[in-house]
Amino acid sequence: TVNPLVKYEIAIQNVIQSIKQEARELALKNLVKKSAQNSGNAIIGIDFDYITFSNNMIGVVANGTSVVVEKIEQGEG
Repeated sequence: TVNPLVKYEIAIQNVIQSIKQEARELALKNLVKKSAQNSGNAIIGIDFDYITFSNNMIGVVANGTSVVVEKIEQGEG
């Protein structure tokens, strides 16, 4: 049988992972929104940084470069 403390630690890790994933998705959504506001239609070099604050708070920062991607017609360039 598995030690109850180990089960508890695994459960806590699963909750933390879920919260981090939700925060990451929100940070990415905000990055896409900012890119669109600046006339970008793609983001390259996306990087996520996780910050742990006191009182068990987690912050997520999404960084990337907003670009405009254009289709090159055949015969151009």
